Amino acid sequence: LIPFLPILIKDYSVLDELGINAVLIYLIYLSQSVSSYLFFAYRSVIVKADQKSYIFNVITCVIDVVMSATQILILLVWGNYIAYITALIGFNIIQNLFFATIATKKYPGCFRGPKNKLSKQEIKDIFKDCSALFIFRLDNVVVKATDNLVLSSFMGLAFVGEYSTYLLIY
Repeated sequence: LIPFLPILIKDYSVLDELGINAVLIYLIYLSQSVSSYLFFAYRSVIVKADQKSYIFNVITCVIDVVMSATQILILLVWGNYIAYITALIGFNIIQNLFFATIATKKYPGCFRGPKNKLSKQEIKDIFKDCSALFIFRLDNVVVKATDNLVLSSFMGLAFVGEYSTYLLIY
């Protein structure tokens, strides 16, 4: 989407004048999203499947409090929005590593190497299910994100900010 940012953001030239690098901010948010899937995040699924998500809820709450405090300090000390959003990536990685460690200790037998190889039919079924899940997730993102893209391209970022705040409060 980087080549389309000037089209998707109504007053894109104003951002440059203000010294705001929209591409960098977009890439940091993209990295934050990607980091939520990396660093052994898949290991937490076994705990969730065992319906013991409450274990993660406590950790998530503590990490969120520490992250918020860190972000407040970043804004107070440096006043740097880039550092503020970059902290999200670091705390995402820390959370995933905590979750992976707990899952590995709680279910050690699930993360040993495979004893037998999967058959071609099993691989085909997994690929089919994963592709269906990918399409479902992509559809979900498209449906939930298009309103902000359309508003941003016609009304501007300030309006999107006001709308998002109103929607959050609502």
